[in-house]
Amino acid sequence: MDNLFLLLFFISIILLVVGLIKPSIFSKFLKDRATRKGVAKIFGIAAVVFFILFGITAKPATQTPQTAQENKTSDNVAEQTAPTNNEQGPEQKQNQRESVDTNSKQTKTEAPKEGTTPKETEPVVASFGNGTHIVGTDIKAGTYRSQGNRTCYWARLSGFGGQLDDVIANGNNSPEIVTISASDAAFQTSGCGQWVTVEDTYPTTPATSFSDGTYVVGKHIAPGTYRADGNPDDLCYWARLSNFSHAGIDGVITNGNSPTIVQIFSSDKGFTTFGCGNWTKIK
Repeated sequence: MDNLFLLLFFISIILLVVGLIKPSIFSKFLKDRATRKGVAKIFGIAAVVFFILFGITAKPATQTPQTAQENKTSDNVAEQTAPTNNEQGPEQKQNQRESVDTNSKQTKTEAPKEGTTPKETEPVVASFGNGTHIVGTDIKAGTYRSQGNRTCYWARLSGFGGQLDDVIANGNNSPEIVTISASDAAFQTSGCGQWVTVEDTYPTTPATSFSDGTYVVGKHIAPGTYRADGNPDDLCYWARLSNFSHAGIDGVITNGNSPTIVQIFSSDKGFTTFGCGNWTKIK
């Protein structure tokens, strides 16, 4: 219907234009009203009426014919290509199960279990000085050598109660070598200078003469027979060592308390001395 009114509107416009140019054409139909004024009045009103009727009867177009057709085609294609769960083949169902299993595994791997604590990164410490250092948090377990050259204090601790039972081993010599165990709670040091990994203190060539301190045999000092030049009346201490734990006498092979001649074997792990003067290799 709206197309009919639109067509009549255009016809009225055409007749209006023709009548204004040559109104005598309509004399057969309009007789005495076949004038420009009469034609303009009749066809002008007709054009307005048909235009209004066209506007009333015209339906709002929400989609163009092409768009509607494309949407309809897309819907049909989607319906044809998207199978329902009941219509899926064995291969598609297997792919879905594998996808679900993979997502499940990824979730289990990435999400930490409730109530668990992430593993702490092991500390990487090249050296440390005065203070109480927690093993595994502040410093790594390992064998360290102090860089001081005077009397100081150090201690391996099993706890923080401040009691004598908390001391695993301690000493006052420097430079000192101490093996800190992973089971130790902490290591305490004061006045010993910086502690560094023992491997960083090896000289190019093992020495054949040395004084107070603790040494790795074959690295800091050469094995052999040594004489101490200290006063025979002075109280000194020396010991051949099998390890550097300093826990009781387990790491002591043999020891003494006066300047003397001592043979240091290549199988010895270390040698420590204090107050004995200078030791010099004699053979």
